[in-house]
Amino acid sequence: KLLGPNKSQPGISNREVRRDIVSVISAIASGDADCPSLKNVAGSLECLCATHPKHIEEYDFDRLLPALNQLGSEEADVDGSWLNLSGFRSCPPGGNGLGLKSLMPLMYSCFQMLYDSDGVVSRGAF
Repeated sequence: KLLGPNKSQPGISNREVRRDIVSVISAIASGDADCPSLKNVAGSLECLCATHPKHIEEYDFDRLLPALNQLGSEEADVDGSWLNLSGFRSCPPGGNGLGLKSLMPLMYSCFQMLYDSDGVVSRGAF
């Protein structure tokens, strides 16, 4: 929940803190060998929270836009699509795969991108 808006308030907007949270999620994902879906989610999160190498106050759109396009892909075999990231195809049956729970940090990060200062999801996003 730290990556997204909470109770009509914006989530953490400090880019450095957001990168630290993503690095913690990546560290947790690297320890889970049974299901690679969390590793893929962490990779997508890193792209969504990436800052421009020359302009620290701006997103790195060279990494952000391809990650968003992969999320919106309707093809199930695309590496960054929602269905692929959920882990339903990559986790063994009966394993400890997180399934949809692994998508929560990614969803909250997307909600934060849609958040507007008046507390309403940006209408221009649709």
